[in-house]
Amino acid sequence: MVLYAYMILLLVLSYVIVGLFYGAFSVFIRAVLPSSLCTSISKPANILENVYIVFLFFILMLSTTVQVNYAETGFRICSLVMGAFTILMVVSSVFYALDKSSNLTAVILIGVFIASYFIPLLLNFNHLKVADFIKGAIYAIFLSPTYANIFTIFAISNIHDVSWGSRPGGNTQDKHAAAKVKFAAAKKEEQYKNYRANFLVVWLGVNVAVGGTITYWSRSGQEIFLLYLGIALSAIISFKLILSTLHKLVSWVHHLRVLCHIRYLPKRTEGSLHQEVRNRVIGKF
Repeated sequence: MVLYAYMILLLVLSYVIVGLFYGAFSVFIRAVLPSSLCTSISKPANILENVYIVFLFFILMLSTTVQVNYAETGFRICSLVMGAFTILMVVSSVFYALDKSSNLTAVILIGVFIASYFIPLLLNFNHLKVADFIKGAIYAIFLSPTYANIFTIFAISNIHDVSWGSRPGGNTQDKHAAAKVKFAAAKKEEQYKNYRANFLVVWLGVNVAVGGTITYWSRSGQEIFLLYLGIALSAIISFKLILSTLHKLVSWVHHLRVLCHIRYLPKRTEGSLHQEVRNRVIGKF
C-alpha cells in the first residue's frame, strides 16, 4: 500500500511537472539575474523566461501538428536548449543558496538535491567509478527537462493514439462488413481526438495555474508557499532515498548470511561446485 500511495503521488506530480519545472526555473533565475514584474524584453531573467515559454509552445506545436518522424530535429533542438536552461537553473540555485544561507527553502532543496546523487554513490562505491557516476549525473541533469517537458507534452498531445492495439484483425471479403468496420474505426478515432482535445485543454490550464501560482507567490515575496513546496518535494525524494538505503542494507545482511553459511558448509560437499558458489557470493558481496 505504501508503494501504491507513492506511485499515485508520482502520477499526480507527473501531471503538473511542466508547471513545476517552469516555476522552479523562474524562481532561481530571478534570484540571481535582474528582472521586472512584467514580461519585459530588456531584463535578462524576463528574456530567459520568455524564451523558455516559447520553446514550450514550440514543443506543443511539434507534438500536436507534426508527425514524430519529421519532428526529430525540432525535438533535438528543444532538448539541447532546455538542457542548457536546466544547467543554468542548477547553477543559479547554488548561488541562490549561498547568497541566502539562512533561507530554509534553499537549504532544503539544495541539500536533498545533493543527497539524491551522492547517497547512491556511497551505497554502490564497490561497483561504480566516480568519474563515470559524475558524468552520468551531468547527463541526468541535462536531460531532465527532456523527460519532464518534451516527453510529457508529447504523451499528453498524443494520448488519443492507440492504433498499436485497436486495429481490426483479419481480412473480410464482404464489402458491407468492411465498410462498417472502417466507419466504426473512423468514429472511434474521432472520439479519441475529442477526448485528447478536452484532456489537453484541462492539462494546459492546470499547468499554467501551477506555474503561475509559483511565480506569483515568489515575486510577491511570500516564500512560505515555496517553503511548503520545497518540503513536499524534499519529502518525496527523502522517502525514496531512505527506502533505497534500507533495501541496500537488507541486501548486505542477506549476502553476509549466505556467505557465512557457505563458509561453514561441510567439506564433503561437491568440491568444484562448492568453490564456484562460494567465489560467486564472495565476489558479489
